[in-house]
Amino acid sequence: MNDAVSNATNNISGTASSATDPQADLVGRVTAAIGDCPSTDTSRVRVVYAGGGIALQGSVGSMDERNMVVNTALGVDGVSAVGDQLLVETLSIHSGE
Repeated sequence: MNDAVSNATNNISGTASSATDPQADLVGRVTAAIGDCPSTDTSRVRVVYAGGGIALQGSVGSMDERNMVVNTALGVDGVSAVGDQLLVETLSIHSGE
């Protein structure tokens, strides 16, 4: 991972590495915005600055959560593109029959 991506990588529960770094600032603003998504568990979502845009990595619990997170990230001022690398983890229920 190159230094720019490494320095701009941010876990949803973390903080941006530097307020003076525009990439880290953008990651921080996206992180804060998706953290405010209603009824959405974003604790396993990572926001990464990549090639002039934002990449969302990790997992969410449903397609609705995935859509909410991606659309919220797209709505943040300064975000020109979102790479959706999110996995949707669904709960499988198996009966003993």
